[in-house]
Amino acid sequence: MMGASQRRKGAAAEREVAAMMGLARNARNGLQAGDLFVPDCCPYSFEVKRRGRAYGTVYAALDQAQGYRKDKIPVALIRDDRREWLAVFRLEDAKVWLTPGAAESKDCAE
Repeated sequence: MMGASQRRKGAAAEREVAAMMGLARNARNGLQAGDLFVPDCCPYSFEVKRRGRAYGTVYAALDQAQGYRKDKIPVALIRDDRREWLAVFRLEDAKVWLTPGAAESKDCAE
């Protein structure tokens, strides 16, 4: 069971990411939905996590990928044992196609 301080920390992280992306936070209290409201045509569902040091290796991998080519967007490909591969990138690199304006593209109008 999660304590009040962990719930506050999680809610603050969700608000921060929602504001950065120009989206609304989905304060659903346990319903099965993503952490952020996105247009129906958006194929993504978001779960926001913020932890003290659990993601250190992801940041190291992104730094290493950035070191190879400064002119490219770094992407870390990561996987836990017996889990699927994940592609992790910086939110600022995804703003172009994750912002609400992307919902007005022709792909969403279909």
